[in-house]
This record gives sequence, structure tokens and C-alpha cells, in this order.
Amino acid sequence: MDIQSLKAELINSINNIEDIEYLKGLNQLVKDKDEIYILSEEEEAAINEGLKDIEEGRFVTDEELNKEVTKWLND
Repeated sequence: MDIQSLKAELINSINNIEDIEYLKGLNQLVKDKDEIYILSEEEEAAINEGLKDIEEGRFVTDEELNKEVTKWLND
């Protein structure tokens, strides 16, 4: 897909959206595309904690979680 086709597809998709909040969010995303987001200390700490959990094997896979949710919903 070339750039013009992609732009046309996006414009068509946007024209079909009726949710004002979704459009506001999309507009903000487009406006902020060149801005660099600076993480707060809390956000950086949370990310580092998550990475440490992964390194130490403290996580569940998507498949495991789906099984747990299915079991929970059927109990």
C-alpha cells in the first residue's frame, strides 16, 4: 500500500467515526506525534519493576491467563 492509498483509507475510516471522544483522542494523538513523552519517576519505577518481574519469571503467558479466565467464568 502506498502513502496516498493509506491516507485515503484513514480519511475514510475517520469519516465513519461518530464517537466524539474517540475523535478527540485521535486528534490529540496526531497533534502530539512529534512530542517526546517524559516518564515520571513513578512510571519509570513501575516499568523497571515489571521488567524485573519478567527477568525473575514472575509472569503468566497470554495462554495461561486465558485458561484462568475461562475457568473463573465457568465456575
